[in-house]
Amino acid sequence: MVKKEDIYRNDEVYPKRLLDLKATIESKKTFCFMVPTSWDFHIISHTWTDPFRLLVKDCSAVLAGIGWTRENDPDGKIYMDTISGVDFSEKSYYAPVIEFLSYLYADGVKYVWLDGVCINQYDNIEMASEMHYMGGFYSLSIACYVAPHGIGSPNGFKGLTTTNTLPRWFTRVWTLQEYILPEKLYFLVEKFDDEVTKFIQEDENSHVEDKAWIDWDSGEDLSINSLIPTGTSIGDFSRRKASGDLYFLGGMAYFEMMGTLLHVHVHGYKDVSPKLFEEFYEAFGEIAAGIEDIHMETLVKQIRVRYASSEEDRVLGILGLIGFKGEYSLETGETFCLVTFS
Repeated sequence: MVKKEDIYRNDEVYPKRLLDLKATIESKKTFCFMVPTSWDFHIISHTWTDPFRLLVKDCSAVLAGIGWTRENDPDGKIYMDTISGVDFSEKSYYAPVIEFLSYLYADGVKYVWLDGVCINQYDNIEMASEMHYMGGFYSLSIACYVAPHGIGSPNGFKGLTTTNTLPRWFTRVWTLQEYILPEKLYFLVEKFDDEVTKFIQEDENSHVEDKAWIDWDSGEDLSINSLIPTGTSIGDFSRRKASGDLYFLGGMAYFEMMGTLLHVHVHGYKDVSPKLFEEFYEAFGEIAAGIEDIHMETLVKQIRVRYASSEEDRVLGILGLIGFKGEYSLETGETFCLVTFS
């Protein structure tokens, strides 16, 4: 077992650039940047959707069109000036990105790191450098906002996908460190529809913690009814309205909400297998958000079972977690091995 405090946190290298949310939203057409000089910013965790990939592709095409080279832009200023000069307003992906950023801005976020545009994806050297320091970005920034289905997904911000499976965020290697490292996690989700709420109200098997999701605006302290042990440095149980039916849930509040939603689908609708409970707890419950103690066996298993586009990507996606210091015994099959991180 190790603690989050044992993970190496590089506190000297800031991201190359951040999005200035006020300027970006007010532009109504582009992305505006600023260069950070402190860790006073937020960060986003998401999996890339097709619309988001198109955004990244278009940015690279713009740079190719002007003949951009790293040699001519050593400080990245040309990149920022070029992208902020592009009118993206008619692009199908722009509105979903701005919508998501607007929710964060309304929640008090001023500056945020969003990988697809804050890293020059046309510059392989910058990409490699930012990946190396990414663990520090997620560890030392103020808080991390999560879009479980990605930005611009047809699943929107619902708890499950349209085919009643877990959000893709639970299955990717890259999101593992983005889940473990932040001091605070906030998930943007849509509240339960009337049918789910009615089932919770009428189901005699609903638990006390399930009842807390009948009224999302109750302001009730969710930790009172939680089955999660108190006395540990747990993420938070906060629940606050973002807009309309959308809410920001602290890490543990999200954990409780998903448990209730899966209960309804398994026992009420019978449209998902109880195995989905197991998959959810394996992907989320075994490394509870914000808890300081991390089981190395669980971490190794998560790295093994999560999806990666390549084995190289599997390693790159956990660079921020390789900074553990000390020696730890790991069970591998029927043997034990000693692993040293220094």
